[in-house]
Amino acid sequence: MSARLNVLMVQSPRLSGLQAGIQESLVMRLLGAPGLDLAIISSLDLDQASETEQLLLSSLSGDLAVIDWRAAADVLASLERSGIRVARAPHRLDPHPPTPANGQRKAYVIDLRNGDSAEAVAESLRRLLEERRVIAVPLGSMISPAPPARVVAPQTESLGRQSASETAKPAAAIPETTSVTEKDLDAWVEGVNDADW
Repeated sequence: MSARLNVLMVQSPRLSGLQAGIQESLVMRLLGAPGLDLAIISSLDLDQASETEQLLLSSLSGDLAVIDWRAAADVLASLERSGIRVARAPHRLDPHPPTPANGQRKAYVIDLRNGDSAEAVAESLRRLLEERRVIAVPLGSMISPAPPARVVAPQTESLGRQSASETAKPAAAIPETTSVTEKDLDAWVEGVNDADW
């Protein structure tokens, strides 16, 4: 299964020409990017959002990235008022927040007032998506089942000279295993990495 990340871009109608140009460049870079689900909304607050935006906000699940022209604290407060409970999570453009607890829903907040270029924001989101990607590898599929253990009887010089105690001893079991080399594993991992999960 491929990793996906919801990306909300807040596009207020009160943007300057420069801000609108930066957001337009971002939209061009993010629209259709594999694994990134971009949605452009006018507000994170349900009372200011359109009905379609309200439906979008109420249906979001999982972690999300939010691109806005406001401070992270303001973005998180808006999300909270909209019923979206998330914890701010660190990423390349915002490395200082504490790491949220396991299982806690995360918000990766990108404050465009920091002056990051559209390319830097897009690259940060691509890297974030790669970091979040988890590949489950079924190890049993690459190793053929081992044949059953072979029983080897103890060898003696002469069968006639064995004592009763020697013949009563159980035979030693010598397991045979299939050997997988490091080169085989490397080739297999390359194949998994090249697959479009």
